[in-house]
Amino acid sequence: MKKIFLGFIFVVSFVFTANSARAELALKKIMVDLNTDVALLAAAIGSDDFKTIEESAKRIANHDKPPAEEIKKIIGFIGERAPEFKGADTVVHDGAMIVATSAKEKDMKKVVEHFYIVLQGCVSCHENFRAEVIKKFY
Repeated sequence: MKKIFLGFIFVVSFVFTANSARAELALKKIMVDLNTDVALLAAAIGSDDFKTIEESAKRIANHDKPPAEEIKKIIGFIGERAPEFKGADTVVHDGAMIVATSAKEKDMKKVVEHFYIVLQGCVSCHENFRAEVIKKFY
């Protein structure tokens, strides 16, 4: 089970990586940092390391935000779909906070349950926005 879980994380991590030829948005570094924290979180779940689970989940929940000017550009580009973009971020944030709290309580079942919710938020956002954002800004 853990091998399948970690394999899934590897595939998801690979999908999240973006190459760029032009000047990068701050959003890219934020996504790279989130990818690192998601990978750390997955590894910590695999080794029952509740301290690292809690720390990684908190970093995911409280990740940096792009500068206001960049947010304006992105929101201007995605237009009416902005609430969906924000909604995916909220799913990730809220899920990660529950993961952190559950890790503190050493409730692995709840950690894993909400980690999958975090991943669903990430994947949903990437499926709906990643290619367009890369095409437009890179």
